[in-house]
Amino acid sequence: MRTPPGRPAARTPNRERDDRDRGPRAARNPEGGRNGDRGRELHLPPTLRLFVAISAPDDIVRRLRRALAERRDLLERFPASLHLTLRFLGDMPESSLPLIGDALASAGGPPDPELRLGPLGVFRRKDAATLWAGLDPSPELLGLKARVDSALATLPLPPPQGESPGRFTPHLTIARLKARGPQPPADPGSIRPGGTFRAGSFGLFSSVLRPEGARHTLLRAYPLA
Repeated sequence: MRTPPGRPAARTPNRERDDRDRGPRAARNPEGGRNGDRGRELHLPPTLRLFVAISAPDDIVRRLRRALAERRDLLERFPASLHLTLRFLGDMPESSLPLIGDALASAGGPPDPELRLGPLGVFRRKDAATLWAGLDPSPELLGLKARVDSALATLPLPPPQGESPGRFTPHLTIARLKARGPQPPADPGSIRPGGTFRAGSFGLFSSVLRPEGARHTLLRAYPLA
């Protein structure tokens, strides 16, 4: 049909641009819904960034801060709390939370591992470094790690993230450092804070990444005593 003289031609909607404007939670469905409703929005399910960990007590946090007392630049980046990650799950559908929570219950109970602080260490990448305090990989701790992995193996989850197959380096992350900024100690292995603590429990946590640092929330705790 011709456009009558003097009337501007109708613009064709830019479907790609509209989809981008809607953000990651909504997208166009080109096939349409049950009734052939083409252009219907698809809403992705909400997700949670999940991990399984043991929280370090306050006296261990204070001990590590004292060990780095001469490095004020690092203390400014010291988190309010520290934890030992047993399994990082990543972004998971919120609907999977009850299944994950119930599966982890089978990993609870004794023995309650005693955790011993070792020397500091650094994971290095091309443009960043992670400063951490090592923990002794005792048989009790390795057994707990195996129980957690075994419990989660019953669920349709992706492979463990952030760790090499068959390799577990227990540690407490102290600071994540970029190339342009404070650098780790020149000889981190010479810093040995010492100290031991009982785990008492482990938990399922959610994590929200923010510019000022990640915010962790305990969703469910599992006693070990």
